[in-house]
Amino acid sequence: MIFLALILAFAIGWLFYRKTTPQLTPVKRYLLMALRIIVLFIVLLFLLNPIWNYVSKRSNPEKVIILTDNSASIDEKKRNYFSNIKPIVEKKYKQANYNVVNYTFADGLQGSSNKTYLLKTMAELQKQEDLSNTKTILLFSDGWFQDEELEQLQSLQIPIDVYYPNQNLVYEDLSIEEVQHNTKALQDEVNPIVVTAVASHFKGMAEVELQVDGKTVAQKECDFSQKSFDKINFEHAFQETGLKRLTVKISSEKINETNEQNNFYYGAVQVSKRDFKITILSDKLNWDVKFLKDCIKRQENWQYQTIIPEKYPFQLSPENLAKTNVLIIINNGTLKIENLDFVENFLKNGNSLLSIGKPLAAEFSTILGSSFKSARKSSVRISNEADQFTTFQLWRSQQVKIAPLAYYFAKPKAQSQVLAEFNNQQKSPAILFNYFFKGKVLEFLFHDIWQWQMEVENANFHQFFSDILQWLGSSETDRFIAYPSQNSYIQGEEIDIFLQAYDEAYNLIQDLEAKAELFNQDDEKIAQVYMSPQQDRFVANFTGNLEPGHYKFQVSDNRYKLQANGEFIVQKAQLEKFNLGFNRNNLNYVSHISDGSVYHDLKQLSIQKAQIKTQKIEQQIPLYKKWYIIALFLFCFCLELFLRRKWGLL
Repeated sequence: MIFLALILAFAIGWLFYRKTTPQLTPVKRYLLMALRIIVLFIVLLFLLNPIWNYVSKRSNPEKVIILTDNSASIDEKKRNYFSNIKPIVEKKYKQANYNVVNYTFADGLQGSSNKTYLLKTMAELQKQEDLSNTKTILLFSDGWFQDEELEQLQSLQIPIDVYYPNQNLVYEDLSIEEVQHNTKALQDEVNPIVVTAVASHFKGMAEVELQVDGKTVAQKECDFSQKSFDKINFEHAFQETGLKRLTVKISSEKINETNEQNNFYYGAVQVSKRDFKITILSDKLNWDVKFLKDCIKRQENWQYQTIIPEKYPFQLSPENLAKTNVLIIINNGTLKIENLDFVENFLKNGNSLLSIGKPLAAEFSTILGSSFKSARKSSVRISNEADQFTTFQLWRSQQVKIAPLAYYFAKPKAQSQVLAEFNNQQKSPAILFNYFFKGKVLEFLFHDIWQWQMEVENANFHQFFSDILQWLGSSETDRFIAYPSQNSYIQGEEIDIFLQAYDEAYNLIQDLEAKAELFNQDDEKIAQVYMSPQQDRFVANFTGNLEPGHYKFQVSDNRYKLQANGEFIVQKAQLEKFNLGFNRNNLNYVSHISDGSVYHDLKQLSIQKAQIKTQKIEQQIPLYKKWYIIALFLFCFCLELFLRRKWGLL
């Protein structure tokens, strides 16, 4: 039809321009003839066959598609394995005349490397490739797919061959298995710290580092060339008192670890004074003095001295309070100290005062104004303000058994804490506590404390005053320390916050109702949980999937008015990096449901020659829709008219 239209157009064009009037040169006649032939040919095409149909033949060999996993879980060991076998497999298929097409995938063909979805990859592959002549799909992956329904691969009806090594890959790892240490220690006393370190598939030297409050205090090497674990013994003498953060870290320059989270241990040690001295100053050698001396003698490493002035006014000297941590003043009404400024300096240096009986008219006293001894006696009741001190809980449990006491009436200063009250009309204070610069001042506004022992268990009496003196004699440090199980977490990991809490006498608190609150980097509270006991500490667990960023936490207990703060970092989710080795179950399942094969050794690989199919391709071209054909028609038609007018044919 096309040839007929062309012959007809040529014939008509030749008839029109075989002779012209006026006569034109051959070049001009042939040009007009060509333009007329083109115009007529296009018109005839549109009239006779506006849609051009043609059939072509093409050789189409069978196709093999190679999918290579490039997710974050493909570490150097896996990448090396694939790079060694993949070129060989690809070459063998090409030699067998297969059409080999390569793709990389993770979260689809173009998605993030932090996740691996095989089904999503196959769906995108179907949109990009004609799979009708696909012989097989070669899968080079570690198998850590996050798809939930891999059986949908059966709908492809294409075998999937998987490749992975027959033996497990070996990963080197160092870890802190256990750290044994005392949770309590004495100042300047050598404390053993035993660290158990483990090396997995690692031969060489490693270094174990001991840190106290973030500062390195000791380092030791351990040799794993002949063994897989080692015990490292540290001996450390804490120079300062208080709650000290303990960190143990293991590392080596000769190892590239995938998981470094098990390289650390976090803990805490409560350090108390080694030499503890108490001075008792009293105007009389009475039963109160005797029973307090008996209480002090029960404590190992405690020292004491007793001062009974022979005449007044009494003047304290530096020798009287040399190396003293706690000064006990028992005033039965006649004690007069001439240089009270000496006691003030004693308190300013961080020492403490326990006053029993008539309070002294001094600046450091917890009372306001004068006081007098009552002619009556009264029982004592612990106040709610004392709930923050566990020491007074022992008294609260025994207070109904304690006989009424002769007391002094006084008004407390505004900043003083009333820890106990008398059962009188005014509810006047019985026990007051306050700080004087760095020192602590505790005042009992009554006499005859020894009588308590006649009513309560003897052990309780001594325990109460031992805890009181321990509290007063210890420097003010953190008693409430909270720390995360790690300084840095991966998005999706569980986050544990640990808490160690001590009372004012530095005994472990077991009955906390502590809560942990979590704040984001904008200081907005995003979570809150109550902590549960775990051996000698408490733990809070946050399981939510936190977004990457910087987080702060606050641990508090309303009963004891204690609070601790800390922080940690959540890094972008890269859990793929912790998927070590090959997920053989997933890979075998993918091969099984798709009727594919599993290859561990290239010797197993047997490839048949590709079948080459001749494919007929029928195509239709609607000529009337092609703008360039219409443009050619208009150009030739208009040009012919223009030339005919110019050359005098119109």
